Amino acid sequence: MYSAGKRAEELARHQATGNPNPAYLPPLRVGVPDNPIQAIWVFTDPSDWYLDLQLATDVLVGGGVLGRRMEDVPDEAPQVDLFFSNPDLLWANEHSAPRFGQGAFMTCLEALYTKASGPSPVENGIPLLSRCSSGVR
Repeated sequence: MYSAGKRAEELARHQATGNPNPAYLPPLRVGVPDNPIQAIWVFTDPSDWYLDLQLATDVLVGGGVLGRRMEDVPDEAPQVDLFFSNPDLLWANEHSAPRFGQGAFMTCLEALYTKASGPSPVENGIPLLSRCSSGVR
């Protein structure tokens, strides 16, 4: 059993290494140079847009490595894939006006990535009508 002082010291030591709760979480071994994040999947509307936009932009700009600057990404590093399960900008629910959906989050992420890096990220996932209609004769 830890005393309050000992527990506080342990938490401070682990928080400095990126592990916020050592009693329950193993050290993070993803998003590092030897194990970069390969894809971002968005399955639902984010509840904390600021945090999610920041994290997704960091992953995209850093080539899958958290904390890496764009100019430090090796040329041979693969691009992080980006998938959205639903590209709808607006959706209807019990509210009197339509609400923003994943498409709004996707638009914000694209704008932030473009400002931070230049080109737009490749979008994957459900094909948009504009993409499907290009193959129709």
